[in-house]
Amino acid sequence: MELISEILLKYDTDKVRDHSYGHSYDRLFSTYNRDAELDILEVGVQKGWSLIAWREYFPNAHIVGIDVKDEVVEKKENIEYIVSDIKDVSLDKEFDIIIDDGSHLLKDVLYTVQNFKLKEGGKM
Repeated sequence: MELISEILLKYDTDKVRDHSYGHSYDRLFSTYNRDAELDILEVGVQKGWSLIAWREYFPNAHIVGIDVKDEVVEKKENIEYIVSDIKDVSLDKEFDIIIDDGSHLLKDVLYTVQNFKLKEGGKM
């Protein structure tokens, strides 16, 4: 069974190519049942490859990606794409995993932390 870092590398995401997040994701995501119906939110999706990687790793998850620009190369039917500033989005649900890879500005990261909810035991 592939690690999430291997899947992220397969899709050539900057999470493993330009940064070393992959091994951290390996540790964090290994605590989840990969077949569970998780709710995953990613803020800042660029070309959308990481959304496809999350889908491959968590095949039964509901995945939502938000970005201010629509630059997604290959949209998948089973992934929800929202083109918007996060400050203009209201999602009335809790997530198991929230990944903020958006602007990286402190005010925007704080906005994500303060306005998007984690389920009990969830990880941001």
